[in-house]
Amino acid sequence: MIQETHLNLEESKKLKQRWVGQVFSSPGSRGVSILISKKISFELTDLVSDKEGRYLSVASENIPKQWRFNNSLLKDDTFISLIENKSKEYISINVDSLSSIQTVWEAFKATCRGWIISHASAKHRKAIKKK
Repeated sequence: MIQETHLNLEESKKLKQRWVGQVFSSPGSRGVSILISKKISFELTDLVSDKEGRYLSVASENIPKQWRFNNSLLKDDTFISLIENKSKEYISINVDSLSSIQTVWEAFKATCRGWIISHASAKHRKAIKKK
């Protein structure tokens, strides 16, 4: 958020740089602007500002980004072994720690996705070094 921008509505449009996806401004002598990065999944649900430009409230809905699994990793024996071992360890630690198995499952999926991304990134870096 940028405070006391002293920009009118037309000048506030100049705040939109390459990295900025959306600009919300409340123009005035004490105006404020909110810049939303293009990298953020953002859908505006409500916008409230006062006439004097002292405040600006932006409400949004989170739009989850689609993630796709790299199927070629299934041919990698090191990867299969890593996921099997980490999954067993995760389940042994967490299955009895929470009352809801659904919470354990949701957390496992997020954690597993982290392992997969980490392994794929390391494999990619290693392949680039070889070239």
